[in-house]
Amino acid sequence: MNPNGRVKTSRPDATPSANQTSPGKHVKSTILPLCCLVVVLCIYLPTRTKFATPIVEPVPSPRITRFHPLIEGSGLKTDSSKNESSLTFSTADASPSLTRSLSRTSIVTQASPDLTTSSPPDPQHSCNPVERIVYVKTHKTGSTTTASILERFGYLRNLSFAMGKGGHIISNEQLFKRSMLYQIPNRTRQDFDMLVNHVRYNRNEMDVAVPGAKYVTIIRDPVTQLESAFGYFEMGNHLKIVSKNPFETFMSQPQKYYAMKTYFWTRSRNGQIYDLGFDHENDENVAKIQEKIDKLSKEIDLVMITEYFEESLILLRKLMCWDYSDILYISNGIRSKSHRFAVNQDMANKIRAWSAADVMLYEHFNRTFWKKVDEYGPSFQEDLAHFREIETNAMNMCINLKKNNTGDKREDKLTLKNNSAFCQDLIRADVPYTSLIRKGMVRRAAEEAAKRSTP
Repeated sequence: MNPNGRVKTSRPDATPSANQTSPGKHVKSTILPLCCLVVVLCIYLPTRTKFATPIVEPVPSPRITRFHPLIEGSGLKTDSSKNESSLTFSTADASPSLTRSLSRTSIVTQASPDLTTSSPPDPQHSCNPVERIVYVKTHKTGSTTTASILERFGYLRNLSFAMGKGGHIISNEQLFKRSMLYQIPNRTRQDFDMLVNHVRYNRNEMDVAVPGAKYVTIIRDPVTQLESAFGYFEMGNHLKIVSKNPFETFMSQPQKYYAMKTYFWTRSRNGQIYDLGFDHENDENVAKIQEKIDKLSKEIDLVMITEYFEESLILLRKLMCWDYSDILYISNGIRSKSHRFAVNQDMANKIRAWSAADVMLYEHFNRTFWKKVDEYGPSFQEDLAHFREIETNAMNMCINLKKNNTGDKREDKLTLKNNSAFCQDLIRADVPYTSLIRKGMVRRAAEEAAKRSTP
């Protein structure tokens, strides 16, 4: 485990160095060095916590671990050494760890201080930044944080966004259609550069709205995702469940409550694959589920994983040929303690059986995610460390750790201690970005119309 609390991963097929001494050789000559090493470790390890510590959210429990390519099974792993029979999911929702870490000059960095103390791993690029993106926004997966990253990129470059006719949600239930989009007055162009707001995936229609785009989405372990959705959207209240743990009550008879079809019922089972265009009528059709996953695997350029958010951002950066500054983030939608529920192993097993389609989806893309990491090349860990350094410095510069915004009882929102344009752009969430971008597009269309009418 490194000083930031992250568990270091290593390739499961790693082999010992050829220089390793065989057991039984040079025993006497190694006793003294080993004793010295033990003494050094006893002194060093307790002092590791004295290092500068970045802002860290609670670690998801149980921790989701990397899949070995040859091992099947769920992403849910428990620490057997602790023999825990009951586990509380305390992950800050839709938000991976706040440990963070810029490099090349960009629109963002021109107005921001130098946030790095080391040289960028790859200062030169031979590609052009991608500016055509469709982001399929899933619920309670870190999707709002990711949307804000994409919106900031587009906002700072005056890119156009496909938006609904009101607010930041195009539709929660319907598959995307161009007819859902807001028609900007005086705008002559028919297509857009980006689509990031909530709407269910529909590739053919999206291709027309944002032609030639890269497609990105994000998914999360179904156990923590369903518990998060149940709590955040207050499903227990809508189902009129009165108990100490409404989520546990729901999972005791999920089919009964699901059939009531109350508020957000479509996200109470297989909500993630539903957002990706799969219909609930096929929730138990394994062949249809696999067919959908195979289709998504061919169509989506990057499926990010919530539990490996920063690793996902490094893959996103390479895919888009962006700067480190473009993927900086501040977590949005961090669920308050009052909207969390304890989940034991028995409940976790029930959730996996209940949302089996989401489990299949997650397990497939968890495995393929690590193939992308391997294909990234040997600089992945160096690039990740560089980004985390910058992210940490940005957080320390912008965030007030002593004060949260508690205006929404469902969330604990972070607040700024530095009101610079850089920090305001960084903390701005999906809803205000949508409003700001919409106003900008309307203004630019009006200005263009005025130029056309000028003799």
